[in-house]
Amino acid sequence: MTGDAASETNDSSRGAAEAPRLVGLSTAPLAVAPIRFAVGLLGIAGAALRGLSWNVASAEFIFGTAVFSFAALADPRRQFFRLKDDAEPVPAEATFERLGRVALLAMFPSTVGLAILTAVSLAFNAALAAVLAGGAAGLGIAGGFAGGRIAMRERASGVRLYVERGGRQRLFAREAAERASPTRRQY
Repeated sequence: MTGDAASETNDSSRGAAEAPRLVGLSTAPLAVAPIRFAVGLLGIAGAALRGLSWNVASAEFIFGTAVFSFAALADPRRQFFRLKDDAEPVPAEATFERLGRVALLAMFPSTVGLAILTAVSLAFNAALAAVLAGGAAGLGIAGGFAGGRIAMRERASGVRLYVERGGRQRLFAREAAERASPTRRQY
């Protein structure tokens, strides 16, 4: 490969790497919330099927839900999700992640980890499984609350916020009235 061809390849790959892959800031927490609730319900059902009384399973589930939702809502990293005045405008070359992919990526590692821990604990301790199932539901509550709060603030301000997938995690904004072309779906 000649020097000019290598330079051209590097320039075009740099340009492609700079086009941000965007996700609606409220989309991931809202997309994964029902999945987390489903994991929680499956876990408590599994605990009941393993012989744990419904009263104990419910109490353990509620305890796990309360602890995990409080911990997730109190997480200092949530500061990132505040609406920022310094958000960059959405570039024309930006691409938007599909909803299914957003939900899938949002499940890792917390939802998948809790589902695995819940399934494993069912074999050894049904009460622990009910607590962990409640933890998954608690993360669903926290995500639904955070995502809903962001969505309401976006609607009130007339601005749709997006976060970049990948390394830099930049925040972008677009007027809510602006619409993407049919090939560039917004989620």
